[in-house]
Amino acid sequence: MAKNVTHINDDLLVKYLLGEALPEESFQVQEWINSATEHQTHFQQLNTIWEKSKLLAETAHIDENEAWQVFKQRVALKENKENNTSKVVSILSGSNWLRIAAVFVFATVAVWLLLQQISDKDTVNLASIQSGTAVIKDTLMDGSIITINKNSLVTYPQKFDSKTRPVQLKGEAFFKVAHDKKKPFIVYTNDIDILVVGTEFNVKAYDSSTEITVESGIVKVTRNNESLTLIKGEQLLLKPGGSMQKQKISDHLYDFYRTRKIVCNGTSLIQLVQWLNVLYQSNISIGNASLDSLAINTTFDNENLDNIIMIIQQTFNLTVVRTGDKIVFYPGKNY
Repeated sequence: MAKNVTHINDDLLVKYLLGEALPEESFQVQEWINSATEHQTHFQQLNTIWEKSKLLAETAHIDENEAWQVFKQRVALKENKENNTSKVVSILSGSNWLRIAAVFVFATVAVWLLLQQISDKDTVNLASIQSGTAVIKDTLMDGSIITINKNSLVTYPQKFDSKTRPVQLKGEAFFKVAHDKKKPFIVYTNDIDILVVGTEFNVKAYDSSTEITVESGIVKVTRNNESLTLIKGEQLLLKPGGSMQKQKISDHLYDFYRTRKIVCNGTSLIQLVQWLNVLYQSNISIGNASLDSLAINTTFDNENLDNIIMIIQQTFNLTVVRTGDKIVFYPGKNY
């Protein structure tokens, strides 16, 4: 989807605002919005117009027959892409906000009229799972299981009727995808597409960076025209403008929110400290750079922070200095 974001036009943006867009089109619009600052600005302008049109609809008299004619004209335009683009742009290009708002109002009424004439099975609806302050586990209609980390959102069609199983992610989630070779499972997040058939993998995308970790199966990652395949035990960290380079998984620190385990396999002390600060919202630091590269091999299974600190101290014979909420590791007990 991401490779088509440059072809987004105002007609599709209007469909998106009206809730008419198909799931694939909705994801396409979201990718387009996130791909450039000017796209975000343009969408915000249209969204402002849409909000003004809703206010206008509450106070203005709407001619439903006229609204229906507008809707039929828009349907006819869809059959001719070039004609559609030119006419929609000509409608929306003016500076008269009330005229533009009126178009939105007519379209809204037209959609309402149309929905009165078709059954629910002919409409495409999106469902979503938002985790908030708790980790959530849910099963999709195809049998795929998703574990969603805190402050994350997963959006998907209520029915996978198309040739793919599209899912939009904002935040972090672990996917255990049900096998279906004829209908690939695709995760859209930031500016990338993640395509799988049946596999288990974790995706972390809270900001513009994306981290993908594969626990089983094969994952194909695509950004613009560049693609990379990940297999079991491999990880990919994508940053804006950065190249696609995979690496071997050295530990399972990323999986703490799902398993409550911190699995260290030659993990450096500095890396472990960084993860502890994230996982426990702690303020731990290392007082001497010589300790940074100390490697630890152990598993903390749902341990509280004080026990973890004690184990680290005993393992490396360290001194721990606590000042308020600050915890500092120093070499030697007699420091």
